[in-house]
Amino acid sequence: IGARNLCQDLDVVPGRGATVRISRPASVTHFVSTELPELTYILPRGPNSITLGGCLEKNSWDTETNNQEAQDILFRCAQHIPELKFSQVQSTWVGLRPIRESGVRLEADQVDQLPVVHNYGHGGAGG
Repeated sequence: IGARNLCQDLDVVPGRGATVRISRPASVTHFVSTELPELTYILPRGPNSITLGGCLEKNSWDTETNNQEAQDILFRCAQHIPELKFSQVQSTWVGLRPIRESGVRLEADQVDQLPVVHNYGHGGAGG
């Protein structure tokens, strides 16, 4: 998101994402759904916990977690794996990723006579 100021690229906006960590039921492996409106995923993190997600809010600078959002993520994941609805939330996390309205910027440039490779704007797809 720093490219907004560093490169004067006002096309870069934050993409706010949130995850929830719960205790891992023994039978749960993983699950990913790319169906819209919201990406839903269940990813084991070692033998004792699972990360649940997610959400994507464009142009939100809010880095605070909230209980309603965590419960919504848990509810969506439990629709795919019902035993998750009995899980207790261990922690929540929010992160901001760069989204570029006109698409990814991947190009070579020179800044103050130094070579720079711009590679940002991937949003929730990494980068």
